Amino acid sequence: MAASEERYRLLVESAPSLVVVLHEEQIAFINRTGARLLGDDNPTRFIGRAFADYIQETQRGRIVNVLKTLKNNATSLDSLQVRLTRLNGEEIVVELSMIPTDYQGRPAIHMVGHDITGKLQAEEEKERLQEQLQQAQKLESIGRLAGGVAHDFNNILTGILGYADLLTDPDFDPKTMRETAGEIRRAAERASNITQQLLAFSRRQMIKPQSVNLNTIIGDSTKMLKRLIGEHIDLMIQPVTEECFVHLDVGQMEQVLVNLVVNARDAMPDGGMVMIRIDPVVLTESDCEDSQDRLPGSYARISITDTGVGMAEEELKHIFEPFFTTKEVGKGTGLGLSTVYGIIQQNNGFIEVESRLGIGTTFRIYLPRVSAVEPMPVKQEVEVLPGGSETILVAEDEPMVRQLACRILERQGYRVLEAEDGKVALEVLEKYDGRLDLVLTDVIMPQMNGKQLIEKLSTLRKGFKILYMSGYTEDILGHHGVLDEKTHFIAKPFTIETLTYKVREVLDQG
Repeated sequence: MAASEERYRLLVESAPSLVVVLHEEQIAFINRTGARLLGDDNPTRFIGRAFADYIQETQRGRIVNVLKTLKNNATSLDSLQVRLTRLNGEEIVVELSMIPTDYQGRPAIHMVGHDITGKLQAEEEKERLQEQLQQAQKLESIGRLAGGVAHDFNNILTGILGYADLLTDPDFDPKTMRETAGEIRRAAERASNITQQLLAFSRRQMIKPQSVNLNTIIGDSTKMLKRLIGEHIDLMIQPVTEECFVHLDVGQMEQVLVNLVVNARDAMPDGGMVMIRIDPVVLTESDCEDSQDRLPGSYARISITDTGVGMAEEELKHIFEPFFTTKEVGKGTGLGLSTVYGIIQQNNGFIEVESRLGIGTTFRIYLPRVSAVEPMPVKQEVEVLPGGSETILVAEDEPMVRQLACRILERQGYRVLEAEDGKVALEVLEKYDGRLDLVLTDVIMPQMNGKQLIEKLSTLRKGFKILYMSGYTEDILGHHGVLDEKTHFIAKPFTIETLTYKVREVLDQG
């Protein structure tokens, strides 16, 4: 037995790893490597000392409990990271394996470990550098975003200001004035579209999702898409044989199709083919291992493939960033693919891209499948804008928006009460004894927001309808407790048509 123990001692003494044997949680043996890790070349200095004395205080109780459990249950432990404090106060991290055994005829715990402090520090440094890189990339994207927005809006404002000045020309005939006003409207619509694209990219766009059949949406969009790509490009649609329903905003899905098909068209200046294919797919856990965006489940996959010029690997890394474009100056805003990415994310899906130079590109969109079907609303063409004789209180702190809303509603026959904020709205109603049919209020206002105004008005008046309006994003409105399924809401910017129809819709509801 003595000879055997001597051979064991010589073997572990020269081992490059820490070796410790504990009797009743006290060090009965420690090799020279272990002694050096704890801060002394002489192993005998540690014999008889409690091993817990060298464990970092925050871990000490837990590790002692582990040692007791191993001893009582005669079980082993393959790997445990333990923070130890050396004699000089320096902290190190050791990865230990532990096994119950006998030593010198007594029950003991045999521990073998190695110092992983340097490895952990290297990993932490790698993570820190990765975070710095990601932050730098974010700042680069934000800079590109700010520059792109400034460029586009400066062009739009130039047009609006210029055409507005032209309207003051006393020699303008009515036809020219209408044409000039039309240019101002088109410029404003372009600005609104850029805003919506930015909101879609940031996943904050106001949406109205419903259960729809992808075959129906893509089928209804075919004529429009063919007009967009031109006669020199063939458009092929491969619908799925079984019904494929997803829950999304129809307008957003149309926007995705248009952006991707136009992108494909621009990649084929000399002609080619675009194929849109729908497939039902089921992703398993193993299918999602190599992707952060993928989640297991049942999906509808929309593949849009072109035979265009393709993209290099470096371009693929940036294609979903706002205002990144591979097109010539003036040929693209760089918002199309970032808009697509934001829309798909907002509808709980994900998008992947595959491209090869000289061969073409395929975008694959995955949207969760659903079973419930909601009827799609039928659009009705009505030439005359609706009006009425009801009394409407308009509360809006932006003078231009308030005056516009009041003029539109008065032109349609309504009696309009005007207030610049919630406090003034209450004062206006204190002086008005007549019937109040509708309150059209901004959500975010100084002194008193729209929700607070409605709460106070409800204690003074009964029976009026409520219509909120705002240019803020959905998350901000939710924070103010406004948005729910029963809330009537109109987003800014609105047109004469959208405001008059929405007001009439709310007033006519029982």
